[in-house]
Amino acid sequence: MRWTLFLLLLAAAPCRAAGPEDYYQAAQQAYGRKDYAAYVADLQQVLNAGTRHPVVYLGLARGYAQLGDKQQALAWLNRIAALGIVMPIEKEGDLQSLRATPEFQAILQRFTRSLRPTHHSEVAFQLSEPRFVPEGIAYDAASGSFFLSSILQKKIVRIDRDGKAADFISGRAELGPILGMNVDGGTHSLWISTSSIAEIKADTGHVAPGIYQFDTRNGALLAGFTLTDAAPHQLGDVVAGPDGRAYTTDSASGGSVYVTGGDGRLHEFAGSGLFRSPQGLCFSPDGRTLFVADYVRGLFGIDVESRQGLRLEPPDNVTLAGIDGLYLQDGGLLATQNGVTPQRVLRIALDSTLRKISAVTILESNHPRFREITLGVVVRNAFYYVANSQLDAYLENPAVELQPPLVLKLPLSRSRAP
Repeated sequence: MRWTLFLLLLAAAPCRAAGPEDYYQAAQQAYGRKDYAAYVADLQQVLNAGTRHPVVYLGLARGYAQLGDKQQALAWLNRIAALGIVMPIEKEGDLQSLRATPEFQAILQRFTRSLRPTHHSEVAFQLSEPRFVPEGIAYDAASGSFFLSSILQKKIVRIDRDGKAADFISGRAELGPILGMNVDGGTHSLWISTSSIAEIKADTGHVAPGIYQFDTRNGALLAGFTLTDAAPHQLGDVVAGPDGRAYTTDSASGGSVYVTGGDGRLHEFAGSGLFRSPQGLCFSPDGRTLFVADYVRGLFGIDVESRQGLRLEPPDNVTLAGIDGLYLQDGGLLATQNGVTPQRVLRIALDSTLRKISAVTILESNHPRFREITLGVVVRNAFYYVANSQLDAYLENPAVELQPPLVLKLPLSRSRAP
C-alpha cells in the first residue's frame, strides 16, 4: 500500500462530477500523447481540487522538466524534499536533464537525510508464527491483555499480561482476513472488521464484509453486522463510538464510513464523495467529532450530529497522505503513516476547536525493525503498534520468507522534535 495504491485509486474514478481523479486521468492521457503542457495543467487541477499528494508533485516535476522549465521542475522536487520523504527520482527518465545540476544533487542529499532512522521504540512483544501477517492490535485494560489480528491466518491471538500468547478467535467460517480491532471496555466488547481479499490465496471463499462484536472475556460472538450488496467493499479499521455503536471505514466503493444498525446491517454514515480511501478513525474526547484519515486526501473531521466533513489541512511542509492508523492522544492525534518513504509515526496537534492542525511532529521514522507498520493502540503513556505486517511483500510473492509478527512500544511521555 504505497505509491501504487494512490495511482490505482486515482485511476478508478466513479461516475460523478469532475474531481481530482478525473483531472488525474486526463493528465495521464495527456502524458501518453506527450502533451506535457496539458499534463501539467491537469495536474495543477488535481491540486486545486484538493489532492495535495507527493505523487502529483513528482508528476509536475516530470512535466516541467519535459517542457524545459528546469526551475519549476526543481521547485517541485524541493517541495517533495521539504515534506521529509523520499521518492525514486534518480531513475526517472523524465528528469534526465536535471541530474547533473547542483540543485538536483542537493535534493538527493536531503532525501538521504530524511532516511536516517530513529530508535525511540522498543520491542513490546513478538509472536513465533511467521506466516501470520498481522494488521490490527487492541488492548483490554480489564485483563491487561493485547489482541493481535491476522490477515493470512484469519484469526485473533490474545497476549496476556505475562506475555503468553494463545489463539482467542480462530476457525470461524463467517470471518475472512481480520483487519481492524477495538476494545470497548464498558461492554467487554472486542470489535473487529473482516473482508475478503482476493489476492490472498488462503482466502478460499467469499466472506461478506462486516464487523463483529465478541466478548473480551471468553470470545463469545455477541453480534455481527454485514454488507450484502453486490458492490465491492474493503473494510479497514473499526472504533467503538460513545453512542454504543461501532464505526468502520470502507476503502472501496468510492470510500465511506459505515456504522452498525439495529437490523444487523452496516449503514453508510459518511462518504458521498468526501473520501477516496478512508483508513483509520477515532473520536474526539467529547464524542462530537469523528476523525478519519484518508490514504489519498489526508485528514478529515466529521461532525457526528450533522455528518458534515471538513478537511484538516496540514502545514505546507507536511504530508498526511498514506496514513493507515489514527488514534486520540492528549487532545491530539497519533498516526501510523505507511504510504510514504520512510514510514513514520506522527503526532498531530490540534487547536482548541479541533478543526485546525497546529503542528505535526515525527515521533519515529524508518526504524530498523519496520517492515510495513500498520495499526496501533494507546495504552497509558505509550503507543503499541504493529511494526512488520509484510502484507505488501506477501502479495507480491506469496512464497516470500516472512518474519514473525512484531509489536513495538513507543513512549509518549515527552515531545520529540522532527
